[in-house]
Amino acid sequence: MLTELKKLPRLENAQLGGKRVLLGVDYDDSLAFSSSPSGNPSLLPILSTVNFLLERGASIYIFSHSASFSPSNLATQLSKSLEREVDCISFPLSTEARESHLNISQGNISVLEIAKGTLEGSGNLSSLSHDLISLGSIFVNEARRSNQMPISFLTKLPEMLPSYAGLGLFQQVEFLAFLSERKRHPQTLILGGVDLESKLNLLKTLLPDLDNILVGGALAYTFLHSLAVPVGNSIKENSNLVTDAFQFLSGAELQRVHVQLPEDHITAHSLTGKFSVKKKHKILDNEMGVDIGPKSLLRFQKILSQSESVLWYGPMGLCKKGNPSISTQKIAKYLAKSSFQTFVIGRDTSLAVYQAGVEEKMAYVEPDSSFVIDVVCKKNLHGLSVLQRS
Repeated sequence: MLTELKKLPRLENAQLGGKRVLLGVDYDDSLAFSSSPSGNPSLLPILSTVNFLLERGASIYIFSHSASFSPSNLATQLSKSLEREVDCISFPLSTEARESHLNISQGNISVLEIAKGTLEGSGNLSSLSHDLISLGSIFVNEARRSNQMPISFLTKLPEMLPSYAGLGLFQQVEFLAFLSERKRHPQTLILGGVDLESKLNLLKTLLPDLDNILVGGALAYTFLHSLAVPVGNSIKENSNLVTDAFQFLSGAELQRVHVQLPEDHITAHSLTGKFSVKKKHKILDNEMGVDIGPKSLLRFQKILSQSESVLWYGPMGLCKKGNPSISTQKIAKYLAKSSFQTFVIGRDTSLAVYQAGVEEKMAYVEPDSSFVIDVVCKKNLHGLSVLQRS
C-alpha cells in the first residue's frame, strides 16, 4: 500500500498557470481546537495546497463528497486565513453562471455547495462529475476519509482529468511511510482512550517493530482485567475483547516488546465524583480508574526518555468537561520538550496537544485516526488507488 502511495502524482509537477483546478477536500468544522484558523487541523492541509495553487496562477473550485461538509463555513475560514474573498456558490451551475466562471481571471477561489441529495446514486454522481469537469481542467485530491468510499468524485474525476495529490495528502503519505519503515529505535507507542476493537488491527500491524507500549486510558483496565488484576467498576471491554487483550499481551511478550501498564491510579466512585490517588494496582469494587497515577506517569516518562520515536494514540485518562486529564496534559508537555520525533493521531489526543499549545512541537498531528489505520493496515482506499493509476 505505502509503496503505491509514494507513487501518487506530485502536484509540484503540474502545469497550473491559468488553469481551473477542482480541489477535493474533507473539512470538519468541529475540529476547531482554538479560535485561530491554525487551530483546525483539517483546515491546514487545504490552506497549504490553496496557497501553492494561487502562487502557480490557478483558479480553484473546492468541493467535498462528505455529507457533513459545510461549504459556507469553509469559505468563511479560508477568507479569514487568506485575507481575500472566497465565495460559496451553488452547484451544479446554471449555464449563465458557468460561462461567467469560465471567463474568470486567475486567482479566483470558490467553494461549491453541492445539494446533499444529489450525492446519492451512481447516475447522479456521473452527471455531477461531468458538470465538474466542464468547470475545471485539473483535479487535486486533498481529502482523507472520503478516499475510503468505493464510489465518489474522488474515484470518478481521476478517470476524466489530469489528477494530483495535494501537498497535505502527500505529507501524510510521508508520515505513514515513516511509521511503516520504523527506522528510529527504540520506538514507543503510547496507547490510551477507549475502544480496543478499533485499535487492535493497528496494534497487531505495528507490534513486530515496536520496542515499548505504554497503555493508559480505559484500555488499561481491559488489559489489567485480562491479567486478573482487580479494576472495580472501571470502564472495560466485553469478554471477547478481554481475551483478545490477553492474547495480545502474550504475543508482545513473545516478540520481546515491553508493555507498561499503570502501577497506580487516579480513582473515583463515579465519573462525576471526587478523584483520589490509589498507590497500588488494586481498585476497590465500588471505585473506577479515571487516570493513571503519578508513579505510572513517572515510569512512562522514563521509558519515553529512552525512545527515539513515539506514536501517541489516545488520552491517558478521563476527559472532563472538554479538558484532558492531568496525566494527558503532562504527557503532551513532556513530549513537546523532548528531542525525539512524536506523531500524534486521534481526535482526543490531538485536542490535548492543541489545548497544551504544543502542536507545533510535534512531528505530525492527525485527528482522523481511521484514515491512518486504514493505510497502515493496508485496507483499500479507493480514491487513492484510482489517483495512483491516473
